[in-house]
Amino acid sequence: MPKPLKNQLGDQAGTLRLWYSSANGGTNCAKVTSDGAPARSISVSMWTSGGTPVTDSGPYHVYAGGVVLTGTAGKCIYLSGNLSLGSGSVNQFRASAGPVDCG
Repeated sequence: MPKPLKNQLGDQAGTLRLWYSSANGGTNCAKVTSDGAPARSISVSMWTSGGTPVTDSGPYHVYAGGVVLTGTAGKCIYLSGNLSLGSGSVNQFRASAGPVDCG
């Protein structure tokens, strides 16, 4: 489920990805990667409905994550990713998804 991180102009600078395994009652992992330009900061968050988000963020240049949630079988997953290439809104790239993997 790759989802592009886009700015307000529709330009892409990164990708939000989600993986699933049936291990441990269902395990989801999410990661945000830069598409090449060194980022100033990257973050990724993932949560279930009503759950507390698991987040990784920082002054990363290539990727953030993977963040992991276990016991997710039969639950819907929500996630978001952000990537900053600098100041100004045109340098802010975002993506979100959910509900997904509602199995």
